[in-house]
Amino acid sequence: MVAMDMALHIASGETFWGLATRKTGVLYLALEDNPRRIHSRLKKLLGGNAPPDNLYFETKSGAIDTGLDKQIRGFVQEHPDVRYVVVDILNRILPDKSPPNQNAYEKDSKNFAQLKRLVDELEIGMLLVHHTNKTKDKSDKFNNMSGSNGIIGAADLGLIIDREVRDTPDATLHIISREMEDRQLSILFDNTTCKWRYMGTQEEAKEREESAIYYNDPIVKTVKSKLEECPGGFEITAQDFSKMMAEFGEASVMANVIGKRLRGYKALFAALDNIKYTEPSSTKIKIHTFEHLGADTVATTDSVDTADTTDTDDKNAQ
Repeated sequence: MVAMDMALHIASGETFWGLATRKTGVLYLALEDNPRRIHSRLKKLLGGNAPPDNLYFETKSGAIDTGLDKQIRGFVQEHPDVRYVVVDILNRILPDKSPPNQNAYEKDSKNFAQLKRLVDELEIGMLLVHHTNKTKDKSDKFNNMSGSNGIIGAADLGLIIDREVRDTPDATLHIISREMEDRQLSILFDNTTCKWRYMGTQEEAKEREESAIYYNDPIVKTVKSKLEECPGGFEITAQDFSKMMAEFGEASVMANVIGKRLRGYKALFAALDNIKYTEPSSTKIKIHTFEHLGADTVATTDSVDTADTTDTDDKNAQ
């Protein structure tokens, strides 16, 4: 339902996946649907509300070489508010036959050049819904698209929704464009509304995931609880820390794991809770130090490499 959801946002002039849209009429060629199915999908997407009056549906069309051009021209002329056309799906408008000795790339390039001329002449946008194949090319997701490279080569913008595991709610939206840098956005399917929700860039999604792990870690909870008792800070060995966790209602973690985990959280301690964590400076007496800085002081990690989570507390943890 992504294409229909996008069409609804454009017809309403609402922000879609974090991107502003310009309100305009939309012609949706739902070539695999019937009026009953269209109505059912709109009802789910709109929660029972009425659709915009500038969203138009057609369930039949000609192919690129047999009437599609004339149909779109006539519709835009009759409805001058329409500046965006959705074709769902691409296969339904492709010519049944191609000239002999014409390879797939030449065929696709010719078909899309014809569509591009129409779009440019009418000064409209066009979204073509297409399927991916069973190929799993991780180096370039657009190689997973059915057909030749002539399809994506002719488009101004390409979008692919990729799910690492089938039927999972989270996915990555891959974007390539002639006018901006390639992007990868995180999106999440909401079963309640039957919509994909924009979750931000992959970097932002990774930061949220790391933050969630950090805040839910019993080691972090113990550090914060202890600092509430000792606002001036405290020092402790990993072994004593493990015993202390039970005092705050947290399940104890082995001492060798604690040291490694704390070093991994050093940057997050500073960024998320303004806690300065200093790892052991001695290989004999391994003391971990925590200080909760005031609101006017920003905790830093100095020049320490926070990516280094080498376990120095393992078998000799004290």
